[in-house]
Amino acid sequence: MWQVVDLGGTEQRLRERAEINDVAAVRSPDGRLYVLLERQGLVYGPWARDLVLDEIDEDHANVCVVVVGTVPRCASTGALDHTMCITLSERAAENPAWVFSLDPPVTAAEKMLSELITELLPIQRLSMTDSLPMVGADSLVLAELSAALTARFGVSVDAMRLFETDTVRELAVVVFGDRTNERDDVTG
Repeated sequence: MWQVVDLGGTEQRLRERAEINDVAAVRSPDGRLYVLLERQGLVYGPWARDLVLDEIDEDHANVCVVVVGTVPRCASTGALDHTMCITLSERAAENPAWVFSLDPPVTAAEKMLSELITELLPIQRLSMTDSLPMVGADSLVLAELSAALTARFGVSVDAMRLFETDTVRELAVVVFGDRTNERDDVTG
């Protein structure tokens, strides 16, 4: 059963952040925590995810951040609209593109690529479902990444191809080809 949950001081700390206007949390039947964030300004999903993960005392792989236009509240009381919060969370669960969760590398190729990208970008965490532009890779960073891929792995991938790749996981396939299927115990 889906249920709105109170994160106590965590919610308050998140609301105090300049980048966040409001927050609500919903627990799914499988135990995942969907954190609905109403952002202020240009806070993209991966950064919103990091703001939540920095504050929350949960297994990070179990937390899903959903950036919403407005956290639903009852007009008359200002209290959270539990039904609408649950509906938004259910929709997010059905549409993974709406969710910013932390999907760690599971292969050696993904781990090597992830380490290289985090060396070039000022980000705390990189999910295999993140896109490079979404985590701040502009044309200069993509050119640096292209050069670093050649220098470190002997693979030539132009910056435009890097930009067009939807996720880091897909980029690992572009860079390493069939070698990405070799699973490695990098997550535990």
